[in-house]
Amino acid sequence: MNRFSVAIPVICVALLAGCACPPRVDRSTDEPGRAARPAVAMRVAAVTLEDRPVSALAVGVLHARRRSVIAARLSARVLAVAVREGDLIREGQELFRLDDRDPTAGTASARAAVREAQHALEEAARARAGADRTVEAASAQERLARLTRGRLSTLFDTGGVSAQQRDEAVSRADAAAAELARSREAAASARARRAEMDGRLAQARAEADRAAVGRTDTVIAAPFDGVVASRPVDPGTMATPGLPLVTVEDGHPRLECLVPESWVHLLKPGDPAALELDAPPGRVAGIVEELTPTSDTSSHTVLVRVALPPGATGRSGTFGRARFRIGSRPAIVVPAGAVLPRGQLELAFVLDAAGAARLRLVKTGEQDGEHLEVLSGLDPGERVLVGDLTRLADGAAVEVLR
Repeated sequence: MNRFSVAIPVICVALLAGCACPPRVDRSTDEPGRAARPAVAMRVAAVTLEDRPVSALAVGVLHARRRSVIAARLSARVLAVAVREGDLIREGQELFRLDDRDPTAGTASARAAVREAQHALEEAARARAGADRTVEAASAQERLARLTRGRLSTLFDTGGVSAQQRDEAVSRADAAAAELARSREAAASARARRAEMDGRLAQARAEADRAAVGRTDTVIAAPFDGVVASRPVDPGTMATPGLPLVTVEDGHPRLECLVPESWVHLLKPGDPAALELDAPPGRVAGIVEELTPTSDTSSHTVLVRVALPPGATGRSGTFGRARFRIGSRPAIVVPAGAVLPRGQLELAFVLDAAGAARLRLVKTGEQDGEHLEVLSGLDPGERVLVGDLTRLADGAAVEVLR
């Protein structure tokens, strides 16, 4: 027997005296009166034992999936601002325009340096070509003078030529060798000059490229589709490298919350999570998107990111709560219409074997839709009456609706 059954006869008199329920008839002294009272038609439901989800609550803040703080890369005055905070933007859309006079002048100067380097390179190339031809001619002359010296030396040994002729041939060979050495040095210098001009031209082109990039940096464009989160700069402001001009977010925020390490093995990407945000969209069904692979060593927590459903948007920085399912437990469950609240008490009527309503004091827990958890007062397998319970009194006859 339920532990509340002994107290029911005493409590019911006080509880039901002031309610709209029919007056109770003492079954021990007035059986004919009970029989004359019409039966109350009620629905009947079974008290069941079910597995109920165990949930846990975590708090967090909405953060955008992608967030970009766009800063200036050069020093220039802001000429025009094309967006305001809250504007929707498309990738590549112009957001800011900076004064491009200095970058334009730098580009012109760099292009002039490129042209000058190209002319110097052309001259160095012509000088190298002339030096190479001079080396070829001097090499031919040196080879001829060397051969002539050899032949005349042989003839001198046999008395075919005079010593003067031999000495002249030796002198011409030495002069040709010296000329070849000088031409080779000139050719080496021409090659070094050509290499130097190659490097100067490459440097000039790099400067021109940087100047061109600097000119393009005067137009600030959106890096992706999203929304302007903040724009602290107005026209006329002097932009400097590193100065934030605009913050852009992708418009798809996630609730980021810290959960205890003990929850990690209970959660995985794809798990549902009930979200409750302090700003629109309010209550929505989220999906666990990511769990960071490392824990915070000081708080022993793990960062969990919960994505909002498709189409739902929210403001970054909004406070919210996420309820995760981390297990299940057995619970006694009845329809919500089987419990009658009376002040701080909760009542239920159990159908006994004789077809009469028996009053019970119960204590309820969480409600899930049309079902209510009963913490005490009822046992699985019992049958409770469902409907307008104010028509019932303890011991009333019941007609079960089919």
